[in-house]
Amino acid sequence: MFWKKCVLLDKNSLEMSRLPEKSRIEILSLLQQPSMSVRKVAKKIGCSPTTVQSIKRKFAEHKLIKDLPRSGRRCKVSEETRTRLISTCQKHPKWTAREVLLNSTIDQTLSVSTVKRILARHRLNLLVAQKKSELIKALVGKHEDGEEEKEGNCTT
Repeated sequence: MFWKKCVLLDKNSLEMSRLPEKSRIEILSLLQQPSMSVRKVAKKIGCSPTTVQSIKRKFAEHKLIKDLPRSGRRCKVSEETRTRLISTCQKHPKWTAREVLLNSTIDQTLSVSTVKRILARHRLNLLVAQKKSELIKALVGKHEDGEEEKEGNCTT
């Protein structure tokens, strides 16, 4: 049997969003009723029985509805800095990550790769500065010097 997923993809981010607190409270209140099993609650809420079981177990162990803190390094970039980078990128979509970093008013020292990572999580694609190849530079140089371009004389 296929179940609707409780975990939905957030439209603003690449990260998965969790089951809302309201739904978790509803799951716990339905489980208090003697006639409701884990499968019935899951079917009514629209998620898998595994999700209902894990919410039940977490509440029994920790008496918490919210997610527990995860292990790992905490984010060094503040939420204010993120919002400033995002708003700068939305105002100037033709800028590269370096231009967004240099022209946004942030109080933290960040690298260009950090800016790219933050904006990629919010599905904001920046322009990528690319180097011109030697052939293009040569062709541009000939054109600027006034030499006529001849068809069929391009060597590679």
